Amino acid sequence: MYAGAQGPSIAICNLCVCLSVCVCVCGCVFRQGEAGIPSPPATYNLVRDFGALPNDAVSDYAAFSRALQTIPAGGVLFIPAGTFVLDK
Repeated sequence: MYAGAQGPSIAICNLCVCLSVCVCVCGCVFRQGEAGIPSPPATYNLVRDFGALPNDAVSDYAAFSRALQTIPAGGVLFIPAGTFVLDK
């Protein structure tokens, strides 16, 4: 997880979302707190750019899906604090 000026965010590779530990088919491995995690500024915002709303008890699956389909490899997605419902 990145902890920048905007708060915590996540790492995204071109095939997965890395929340605290990620090992995906592309071979990326990120673990929360490890020095090897890059920390570029977030260029996308889950709420502003993809319409997810934390803490509303409504599914945010479509917003996460759009983010994963839209953000290019190496892009960084900011996810604000809160609870997001993923129903699939």
